[in-house]
Amino acid sequence: MNKKGFIRIIEAVIAVVIVLAAILMVLPSEDENVQAEIPYELETSAKAILEKIQTDDKFRTCMIVGDIKDDSGIDVTRPACVADFVEKTLPYSSSLDYAFKVERGTVDVYDRKGVHQGNSIEEILPTSTNVYTKSVFITVGDPAAQFETAKSDDTLRSDDFLTLSLYFWFKTDL
Repeated sequence: MNKKGFIRIIEAVIAVVIVLAAILMVLPSEDENVQAEIPYELETSAKAILEKIQTDDKFRTCMIVGDIKDDSGIDVTRPACVADFVEKTLPYSSSLDYAFKVERGTVDVYDRKGVHQGNSIEEILPTSTNVYTKSVFITVGDPAAQFETAKSDDTLRSDDFLTLSLYFWFKTDL
């Protein structure tokens, strides 16, 4: 057996192993902070809020009309309507924070107190934690009937419906 040839083969194998090891070390690995699942508390809270939104006629009317009177006769604005509704639906000891966006021709973004924050949700969302979003399409009455009426007029008015997007994240300053 030729010793020089054998040593050259061993050197080539070692070189390939070193190159592969270097490539594997340089390639980016998966971020360990990325969560594939939505946390249980967040999922159940968001689901409960969206189910109530879809079944509560008073809330939907408040969203479409914009300003209504509550049970005590006080005017309630659309942002206050959402903020109150979400606050009442979230568990008392919840570690969730949220913001919401209302799209109805224009985009309006609000913080958890219903204070207008401009037109870009990215400006108020936290960057140091995962943010989860849920959206719902809101209309008053039967959407199919409204669509049939709109088809006969060949117009679908943007004030007949809106999209409410809720953005949830876990509070970092508990």
